[in-house]
Amino acid sequence: MTSTSDRSGMPGHFGIRITGADKDKLVGELDVDDRHLNNSGHVHGGALAAFADDLGGALAGLNVPPGFRTTTIESKTNIFRACVPGRRLKATSSERAPDLVFINDRSRSSGRNQMYAVKRRDPASLPIYARSSIERTIL
Repeated sequence: MTSTSDRSGMPGHFGIRITGADKDKLVGELDVDDRHLNNSGHVHGGALAAFADDLGGALAGLNVPPGFRTTTIESKTNIFRACVPGRRLKATSSERAPDLVFINDRSRSSGRNQMYAVKRRDPASLPIYARSSIERTIL
């Protein structure tokens, strides 16, 4: 499956595109622009984390058993370098390492991949009908 169509919600607002998807691997792209910048003109770490989390969650959704939904129990993002606008970032998540999402791009000068961040997710599958402890308390 390949998709370049517009997405709704937060992924659509951020401009996150899924460019390749199957049950074993998901690839997405994000063209960095003013929406993603902090006040120093670099990509906000939260934008990198959101990009990675969206792709990781989408891959988990492709592999969730019938009658279940996915959730993230814990999440950690390691950011290795600053990113400036005008870059096309690529995020990759794979079933071989389903808890990791890698964000990189290809350097224009050297042609090598530059790693910007790695996100570690602890996903879980819950029955669709199950309520969280907070939901049980307030509902």
